[in-house]
Amino acid sequence: MFWKTARQRKILEATYAECPNCSTTDHISAWNQLAKDTYGDQAPDIRQSATSKKNSFPYQCPTCFKGYSANKIFFLTDEEVQESLKTS
Repeated sequence: MFWKTARQRKILEATYAECPNCSTTDHISAWNQLAKDTYGDQAPDIRQSATSKKNSFPYQCPTCFKGYSANKIFFLTDEEVQESLKTS
């Protein structure tokens, strides 16, 4: 139970998403905007969808346009993105 809550908190605090295929990191708003443009304004936020593995709503990477269920996408905070830029 603790690990599930910690995972959900990390996802909800994330501001970036990393594509499992092309490994590019884009802002959450880019993923959400692509879903809204495709499915309409009723498309759920990618972070809300990722907190439940039962949800299989498809999201497309804004770079390579491959589709994934939200729970397959990697989520990163601003600090994690900045840290990865320093080490590169």
